[in-house]
Amino acid sequence: DDGLKRNQFGGTLGGPIVRDKLFFFGAYQGTATRQRPASNIAWVPTAQMLTGDLTTFASAQCNGGRDITLRAPYVNNRLAPALLSPAALKISARMPKSTDPCGKITYDIGNDNDEHQTLGRIDVQLTSDHSVFGRYFSQKYTKPPGYAGGDDNILKSSGQGTDAMLHALNLGTTSVFGSAMVNSVRFALNKSKVDNNQNPFFCPTDVGVQNYHCYAPGYMVLAVTGAFDLYPGNQTEALFFNDSYNVSDDLTLVRGNHQFGFGGNVRYWAGNYQSSSRANGTWRITGSNTGLGLADF
Repeated sequence: DDGLKRNQFGGTLGGPIVRDKLFFFGAYQGTATRQRPASNIAWVPTAQMLTGDLTTFASAQCNGGRDITLRAPYVNNRLAPALLSPAALKISARMPKSTDPCGKITYDIGNDNDEHQTLGRIDVQLTSDHSVFGRYFSQKYTKPPGYAGGDDNILKSSGQGTDAMLHALNLGTTSVFGSAMVNSVRFALNKSKVDNNQNPFFCPTDVGVQNYHCYAPGYMVLAVTGAFDLYPGNQTEALFFNDSYNVSDDLTLVRGNHQFGFGGNVRYWAGNYQSSSRANGTWRITGSNTGLGLADF
């Protein structure tokens, strides 16, 4: 059971403001989704591992029926406590605790989000041969980051938060010149902002990694093969601004049995992007040294 609850609501309203002259239309739709799937699995250091004893973790019990002999500096799958990485111990202290002898832990990352869509349109019939309209559409989407900050489970940093907003404006005019000529002019403006966000936890220097500068304070991209991930590179903070402008003109002519169309379209796009996905480096611990990712960690 993922606890999915979705509520969708909204409505429309339209009609004349001035008879045969001025008309309006409006619409709104909201969607609220609440979901907390508990299908995320990771393996974290246990109290036994933090003493340098990985005999249980390397046993068949924790490795699908296969015993693993860890390579040096492990001896009989044990490591002298003095050789434990101080940085790994500090990171482990921030991890959720597991009572499973293999360090297995199951946790949920909320997938709550809210979406709001608003539409409004005005049509004006200035004369029998000339009409104009304006239309505005907006869409807002918000989703909180998985990691709530503070003492929350930092494994939830794999869930990115989003705050996105779109504005779209369309204006148009249509003119009829007699029975043989129609001209339409359209203008469109689209502006969007997407803020992919996370709550900070620690960066490499905060846990004692030396000779490294935190360009993005509070964040560390860390992947331990077969164990856990912190702050995946595709879920990091990022900010995107996109603007586009469009003007078009279409002229239609009727000459006898022939219809001719002429037109032009001018567009302009502007984008401004900022991402911190690799600012503090990407730290990967694969198990290539000792045989298991957590053993290397």
